[in-house]
Amino acid sequence: MKRYVVDASVIVKWYIEEDDSDKADSIRTGFVMKEIELLCPYLLPFEVLNALKFSGLFTKNDLKKAGESLEHYPFTYRAISGEHQAKMLDLAMDHEFSIYDAAYIALAMREKVKLLTADDKMKRKLPDKLKETVTGLSEIALPDRGITP
Repeated sequence: MKRYVVDASVIVKWYIEEDDSDKADSIRTGFVMKEIELLCPYLLPFEVLNALKFSGLFTKNDLKKAGESLEHYPFTYRAISGEHQAKMLDLAMDHEFSIYDAAYIALAMREKVKLLTADDKMKRKLPDKLKETVTGLSEIALPDRGITP
């Protein structure tokens, strides 16, 4: 089974039709079919719900339903503590990432897997030594099933 860290920018596309939503949907299909394992820090649901709230497209009831649906996805959650927290803080301070973005990058580094993101702004800020850790959603080719980053 392929393993990836996934950030909120990809999951938001499961709820809002945007550029590359088809690629995000392919990831979701592979995930639900247990072809892909998606790892994330515990902050993911809060970030997703915050993005949905500020999109202006969701009522309070819609947000509650989205929150409930997020609870049913079998994400592999990881705590942000110890060495992971220290790495997150180093990344945030050394490269001017948000703490949130740095949490996903640090997790991908710790797990030795790729981070999948739709956040092009964050991806552009990556120093050369981190570029192999992160795959942009726009870079993914859609095969018949699953993903090929």
